[in-house]
Amino acid sequence: MKLLPASRVKRLPADACVWAILQASSRRSWSRDAKAFEFERSLPRPIESYAVDFKRMATGSILACGCDRHTIEAVLDKYDSVRPDSVPRFAEDMGCDADRFELAQGALAPRRVNQSKRVALVTAASVGVLLMALLTLGLRRESDSLRTETHRLNMLTDEAYASVLNTDQPSGQPRAIVIRGLLRKAQEAGSGQVAGARFDAAQSVNDLLRSWDSTIPVRLNRLSARDGLISLDATVDGEADLLLKTLESVPGWSPGSPGIRRTGAGSRLTLTLTPTAVPINAENRS
Repeated sequence: MKLLPASRVKRLPADACVWAILQASSRRSWSRDAKAFEFERSLPRPIESYAVDFKRMATGSILACGCDRHTIEAVLDKYDSVRPDSVPRFAEDMGCDADRFELAQGALAPRRVNQSKRVALVTAASVGVLLMALLTLGLRRESDSLRTETHRLNMLTDEAYASVLNTDQPSGQPRAIVIRGLLRKAQEAGSGQVAGARFDAAQSVNDLLRSWDSTIPVRLNRLSARDGLISLDATVDGEADLLLKTLESVPGWSPGSPGIRRTGAGSRLTLTLTPTAVPINAENRS
């Protein structure tokens, strides 16, 4: 209930009003028209002849208050609010206060009150528009600041690219991809050119087998270098022990557990070698 000066509030005796308790609805929302229809059953005249208001009591029931419409209209020139001065004793026991009721509402609301409401709405709308304008201005400033910072970062990125890339020989690829390629090459160089080392190691073992003493025939079935390992599959006449000892002496490589299988008069050897150091050929190439 809106607080008004006592001089602007008209208090009517409780016995000048009609009171009724309406059966509580099972629905949480009970329209005003439904309440008026229910209240009209307790009135001697049609509901349109009364100014009415409804309040829910602590028990959940609805307390209806009505007063003759002409009585309300007769005091509206001097007062902005019309309320009962008290409620029936049974309503007091149920926790209902007379100040909760307002009989001068709707079509009976004083013009001054309606004007005050309009002024309040216009003021609230104006404040809302002002806040939106301030928010828009703040967002625009934030956007400008973000755009400036993005431009600065782009300039720093361009300077970083220019300090690394050769601008005299531009590449058709994006600069980020070119940078990644340079990093990859630098990593390969720092690791002793792994790809070249694998190939040179495999070639050195191949050369070793090809130059094998003719008195110990060796046939190379497969030789591959992959993921830092050398896989070897060779067939030798007789026992494979001599070939295995020779492979154990290859610089920079350590043979794993050999697989030896007899094949008639010879032996088939399968073996995987792992690097123990960067091969000499790879160091020379770097």
